[in-house]
Amino acid sequence: MVAVVLFDRAGGWRDTLLCEQRIADALRGVGATHGCDAGADAPAAGLRVLQPTDDDAGVYYLPRAEGWLGVLCDAGEWVAVPAALASFAAGAQEPGPGTALPSQDDFIAHLLSLMGEDAEEDAS
Repeated sequence: MVAVVLFDRAGGWRDTLLCEQRIADALRGVGATHGCDAGADAPAAGLRVLQPTDDDAGVYYLPRAEGWLGVLCDAGEWVAVPAALASFAAGAQEPGPGTALPSQDDFIAHLLSLMGEDAEEDAS
């Protein structure tokens, strides 16, 4: 399951996108695309691919004019971004002074709570 969250410049959670079309539109706005290893789609040449390792999920942050996109990819999914886009995995680096983006665990737990699920139950 891919999910995209819109964050403001300070890292405040603003909107949660779960609809494929809204996700595609948000990613396209920063020059990114999303796909799945099992699908026929492949990242375009010249893009940098961000993909979870092993059987885990990954959260990636992409800058946008109004703040940040947080992208959750499950195992087997990827997000391809322009090579020049200063994107990073949750916890890999600080986004800059005055910005506090959630860790991967906090991102997933908050997303699950918005969907009415418990992160502890989902992990089992």
